[in-house]
Amino acid sequence: MIKDIFVDFDGTLISNYFEEELYRYQKDNNLSYDNSSSLWDWYAKLIDNNTEQVLNINLLNQLIAIKEEYYVNIHLWTNRQYDLMKATKKTLGSYIYVFDSFNFYAGDKANSSIEGLILDNDSKYFINNNPGILINF
Repeated sequence: MIKDIFVDFDGTLISNYFEEELYRYQKDNNLSYDNSSSLWDWYAKLIDNNTEQVLNINLLNQLIAIKEEYYVNIHLWTNRQYDLMKATKKTLGSYIYVFDSFNFYAGDKANSSIEGLILDNDSKYFINNNPGILINF
């Protein structure tokens, strides 16, 4: 039985628009994804200042129902820098209570040691022989 669910943020919980903008900005400015503070500073401002953010409310409500019925732990699991914790929680608003932990891997999510169900918009993160569900939002 699955006891933990790991949920990606960009492209899974919020509109894929933000992840696409991140990759575009990174490429246009020749910035490193894993350790460029200027990239992540720009991204945090984009998220903080953008009023068109769209949360995947359907998925969040399904996670709430699963958590209540099956008593699983739900973890936010992201490639974001830890510096984006405030912006991430702001984006989630009242839905932050859905998550038992917030895991920021700063571009190194693929090397994390996790066990459980993975929900992500990119199947390359279905790691460690964990089951995964592809969700594009």
